[in-house]
Amino acid sequence: MKYANIGWQETVRGKKAAVNLGDNLQFLAIDYLYHKMGIKDITYLNMSQAASYRGEKLTLPLNWTLFDANYMSGEFLNISKDIQPVFLGMTICSREEERFFNKENIAYLNANGPVGCRDAYTYQKLSQYGINAYLNGCVTITLPKRKKPGKKLFLADAPIELKSAVEEHLGTEYECISQQVYLELEGDCTKPGEIAARHYRYILENAAAVVTSRLHIASPCAALGIPVLFARKKLDIRFGWIDRLIKLYAENEFSGIDWNLKAASFEEAKRMILENDIRRIDGGNDAGENEKISRFFSERMRREYDSFSNSLADIDKLKEYIHREWDKKSRIRYVLWGLNGTAEKIYHYIAEEFPLAEIAGVIDDYKEEEFYGVRCVAHRKAELDDACYVLVTAVAASNAAYGFFGERERMFLLGDVFVQGK
Repeated sequence: MKYANIGWQETVRGKKAAVNLGDNLQFLAIDYLYHKMGIKDITYLNMSQAASYRGEKLTLPLNWTLFDANYMSGEFLNISKDIQPVFLGMTICSREEERFFNKENIAYLNANGPVGCRDAYTYQKLSQYGINAYLNGCVTITLPKRKKPGKKLFLADAPIELKSAVEEHLGTEYECISQQVYLELEGDCTKPGEIAARHYRYILENAAAVVTSRLHIASPCAALGIPVLFARKKLDIRFGWIDRLIKLYAENEFSGIDWNLKAASFEEAKRMILENDIRRIDGGNDAGENEKISRFFSERMRREYDSFSNSLADIDKLKEYIHREWDKKSRIRYVLWGLNGTAEKIYHYIAEEFPLAEIAGVIDDYKEEEFYGVRCVAHRKAELDDACYVLVTAVAASNAAYGFFGERERMFLLGDVFVQGK
């Protein structure tokens, strides 16, 4: 049996690939497990090859979305028969439809179990359907504690609402970084995994502390021994495990933040999880150790979490904004920023509820196509007057829109806005 890992995962947008460095960190963490095992001969696959691979039998550890579209055929799991999956830190996130818990998928997961679950919601859901599972957190927390602290304060996609408080309590000398990068598909031969490795190495070597809203900044930094302040407007089901390691703050808790940042300490638990992950990759399974790890993550203060989809894109809030701002008898002009499924839904909603409203433009920096007769343009080429409303329907574009327009009077941002570089 040979060993495999995912080389990288991309979301293609026009001529660019939108790359979340946190996604790639999960693959790097699997590489770290292989390093601890002394395994150097690793076959690297793209995510889509989990279903299409044919060849020598491969062991593939997964720390990912359980029902990922790349290895689904309709409603059914479709991982290659030549791949032995090892489910270490799986989450169901937004793909939690009951139809995926059919008898075929349940049988497959039990035949290839136990399933290590990243978060408590996934663990509870799988257990509800009789699937052999345990709560294991994310593999990224097995990374080794660093030997030497850094000197920089990093704001890694930190909420804009905290800017003043950060400067008051932690100082004005900080560096802003982001988890989202866009790579040219043509002419850029650098692998996203290498970019992610450099990104995290830079944090490891230089961070004195980190303020972030990103799970895959918080988890590796906690493992590395870097003090972390985790804050975001809404906390969703993805975080129902890391709250065992660090304090989490939702928007209504921002006023009560403890600014005396300290590094998390869980080395014994880390050792237990790492050794168990290696045992699983090697084909072993110790139900007692699985249970110990589940108990470790279960011994935490419980709180209510939002669903993943509501946390990221609350379309109802956008509809409320439109009804609050617009008059059905007026000829409203509006621009959509972000050509996606949400834009499609909002366009039809406006056409039905506000028939006099006119779409004046569509902004998307990574697509060149028409949307109901309107050509997409990059935001710097958009021509719009002050009377025109800007509805930012792409969560990831909210930060760019805020940076470009500032506090524009007639603008709605569907996603969060982060502190940007000075």
